[in-house]
Amino acid sequence: MLRGMQYRVLAFLLLAPLVACGDNAAAPGTTPDAGLPSSDASADAAPGDPATGTWRGDFGLPGVNGDGSRVEAIALAGNGDVYVGGIFSVAAGVAAQNIAVWNRTEWAPVGAGLDGWVHALRFDGAGHLWAGVQHTSDGTGAVATWDGAAWTEAATDGAVLDLAVVDATIVAVGRFTTIDGVAAQNVAVHDATGWHAVGDGTVNGEITAVAANGDSFCVAGAFDTIGGVPAENVACRFGAAWVAWGKGLPGGVSVLARTTGGTWYAGGTLTFITDPKTGAYAAGIARLEGSTWVPLDGGIDNGFINEVRAIAFDGDDVLVGGCFGTAGATQRPAASIARWSPISGWSELAGGVANDVGVFLPEIEGGNDFAVDPDGSIWIGGLFTRAGGTPAVNIANATDSAAPTALVGSHAVLGVGGFVDGLAATPDGHVIAGGGFAFAGQTPSAGIARFEGAGWADLGNGLRGIVRDVRVRADGSVAVAGQLVLANEAVAFVQSSGAGWTLPGGAVHGQGFALLEVDGALWLGGDLSDSGATPLHNLARLDGTTWSAQGNFDDRVNALAVHGGDVVAGGLFTMVDGASIPALAQQSATGWSALGAGIDGSFPYVLALADSPTLGLVVGGQFDGAGGVAAPGLVRWDGAWHDVGGGITSDFGFASALRAYGGGVFVAGGFEQVGTVTARNLAWFDGTAWHELGGGLGDLAEAMVVVGHTLYVGGPFTTAGGAAASGFASWTFAD
Repeated sequence: MLRGMQYRVLAFLLLAPLVACGDNAAAPGTTPDAGLPSSDASADAAPGDPATGTWRGDFGLPGVNGDGSRVEAIALAGNGDVYVGGIFSVAAGVAAQNIAVWNRTEWAPVGAGLDGWVHALRFDGAGHLWAGVQHTSDGTGAVATWDGAAWTEAATDGAVLDLAVVDATIVAVGRFTTIDGVAAQNVAVHDATGWHAVGDGTVNGEITAVAANGDSFCVAGAFDTIGGVPAENVACRFGAAWVAWGKGLPGGVSVLARTTGGTWYAGGTLTFITDPKTGAYAAGIARLEGSTWVPLDGGIDNGFINEVRAIAFDGDDVLVGGCFGTAGATQRPAASIARWSPISGWSELAGGVANDVGVFLPEIEGGNDFAVDPDGSIWIGGLFTRAGGTPAVNIANATDSAAPTALVGSHAVLGVGGFVDGLAATPDGHVIAGGGFAFAGQTPSAGIARFEGAGWADLGNGLRGIVRDVRVRADGSVAVAGQLVLANEAVAFVQSSGAGWTLPGGAVHGQGFALLEVDGALWLGGDLSDSGATPLHNLARLDGTTWSAQGNFDDRVNALAVHGGDVVAGGLFTMVDGASIPALAQQSATGWSALGAGIDGSFPYVLALADSPTLGLVVGGQFDGAGGVAAPGLVRWDGAWHDVGGGITSDFGFASALRAYGGGVFVAGGFEQVGTVTARNLAWFDGTAWHELGGGLGDLAEAMVVVGHTLYVGGPFTTAGGAAASGFASWTFAD
């Protein structure tokens, strides 16, 4: 994962064009702001103190989750308990640091957990659990042992990447030169007397995998020699000597496995060129036949990125996990987990796995480990949020006869499997969330759902795509803008009065990003091309059953609001009706014009607008200021331009969502500091001073709505206040 400011910049580049700007309405005191025009301001003395509050703690996901979460290793205890390790902070509502145990009914932490990335888990013959750890803070590591009551650790000066149990010994491999104070180059063995080096483990590359070989063991990775002995990426230790193990195995081995019958398999990023003339290849997985490594029945494929990270055996079948989309020479669909049978060849295992949460690089998604249960089911660990279509985050259990199941227990898990881009409150105090998500809580949903306090209700009803903004209209109908598909037609806008989604005024083509209702007419901004024979030029209005263009904008309209009785549009545009009006324009009786001297910056973007009775029109995005007033990312207009508490002072910071409340404004985006106050991606400006809100969010937010004394926030984040909160979070503040 990218972290810190690097991640902020990446998040902006990837997601800023996707920002929903349904954050233009202000909250009218203690009532939901649903159905109100985007310009409606809150009462001057809205009750409550937003600066003091608490984050609700049950917006996690069904499985193990948290910032950058994934399962790397699974181990089955003799009593049937299932131990999982990796990177995570919570297991279905239970706090657990990087390792947790599922007793087939509930999750529990394993002591105080482990400080770092757990790469491997193994049980020894005495029932002790061993873990290979990489400390994420400094790259050192450890081999940790759990005796059922406490952890003990043998420190290493580098990462421990894999473990194997060989009779009464433990073998550890990785990137280290010492373990528990003993010099040991990349490979070490623990017996009754402690840790020992294994000859000279020096390699001209790295060792990443180890597996038992009877009373010996073999190691693999990407190297040409080990201990001075030539070896093509895999070697075995026999007595006091290293021996090359087979020939022809390409480098980049991530996992090494041996069947009980003695057949060896290796998986990783390895690629066999099987036909130098055509470039045909077989990637990811190999089998040792005689003394030669050969690809397994065409291997796996995912285009440019291919990796096998998990190999296990179910009878004579081989289970394969990693990053791939197809398996075999005939490219059978197989979403990151597959089964190879010597009788029937390749097939997708358990419906495959897919990821919907966070901004992950594609090559780290997929399956990372398997464990075959004595009851015949298969435990699947990795980085995913769905297994066979079931909401199941990073860990699932599957059989051949039924859909995979999630590991949840009795704790509520109400997070969203994806991201939220638009929020609106209903008159009865519920919240409608729209975005790009596959489920809400444990309810499958195609991007739009209603949060009812203790659970979610799906509102999809045939609608597909990504929702960018949601508006509950004055007549109670729900309006939705986005990249939508209804009845197999791509549209930018749909509406529902409860009996299904419709296209009032006909289909609008393009992508919708912002909604605004004024005097019964609905405004739609975005990348809009037309409605039938009517060109729309990125901003349109629906009067009854007729769409009309509202000016000619040369690029996207991201946000809409009403200020001083006039409609204001913000976005990526530079020209309106042929005039130079960058990023922000106001419509009056005489047409569109800039506010004052307009927005400043080489390439200014406006992503959100909010009208406040005390602050005026608040404008958020990425820009230098307005009208010559230095105000990075955040500015306000009340007839003249002013900064808002110094603006967003993080490097490359931006505001992507605004919500006026009382005499102040909630601001969300990608930042670490506002004015002189440290605040992570979310802050409250009370009209005079900034306040951070309980530790803020782990990533940017793209939508906000206030109901009573609760601020609901949506976005691609995975934590709020340091706790797991996927896509959706709530901050309840003091009366």
